[in-house]
Amino acid sequence: MKTPPNVVKFLLAGFPVDKLDQKALQELRALADGYGMTVEEAISRAIDQFVASCEAEQEAEKNIIAFPRPHPA
Repeated sequence: MKTPPNVVKFLLAGFPVDKLDQKALQELRALADGYGMTVEEAISRAIDQFVASCEAEQEAEKNIIAFPRPHPA
């Protein structure tokens, strides 16, 4: 469904949360309460951790030495 032009998407930590359903938002709230932070802080930290893990994975791939594979005879 396309968003009408007179509707503004709800943002948390600068990210649209229109794709999250009620259950996901409740789980985010429970997680945030468990750590003593706001839902916005929980989303920001999760995104920061995801980006850091992607960067670490890219860095690790640079350190892989590719050995030539022998051709089957």
